[in-house]
Amino acid sequence: MTDSLRGRSRFRRVALTPLVDVVFILLIFFMLETRFTTRSALELGLAGDAAQEEQPLRIELHADGATWAAGSRVVPGRLAAALAAADTGAGAIVAADPGVPLQRAVDVIDLLRARGIEVVALRRAENFR
Repeated sequence: MTDSLRGRSRFRRVALTPLVDVVFILLIFFMLETRFTTRSALELGLAGDAAQEEQPLRIELHADGATWAAGSRVVPGRLAAALAAADTGAGAIVAADPGVPLQRAVDVIDLLRARGIEVVALRRAENFR
C-alpha cells in the first residue's frame, strides 16, 4: 500500500489555473483604475515676476462687483475695451478681494491671455479705495 501512495505523490502536479485567475483579476483591476487623462494647469507668476522698469497693469476685482483697471473704474462688460487702451507691456497683476469668486478672476486672466499678455500675477488685494 505504501508503494501505491508514493507513486501518486510523485506524479502530482501544481494547478496553475487559480494563479492565472488571480493575475487576470489584478490585470483588470489595474486597467480600470488607470486614468489616461492629462492634467492641465493655469500658469501664474508671482507679483515680482514683472519687469521692474515698467509698472505692470493693475486690475482690482472687488467683492461688490466693481472692477478697477489702471487706477480707474471700469464699467461691467467693458474690461476688454479698457485693456485695449491700457499699456500692458510689463504684464499685469490681478488683485482680487477675498470675497471675489475664483471664476471671475480666471475670466479676467483669460482676457489678458487673449490679448497676448504672458506675465500675469494673481494676488490678494489688501487695500482698496
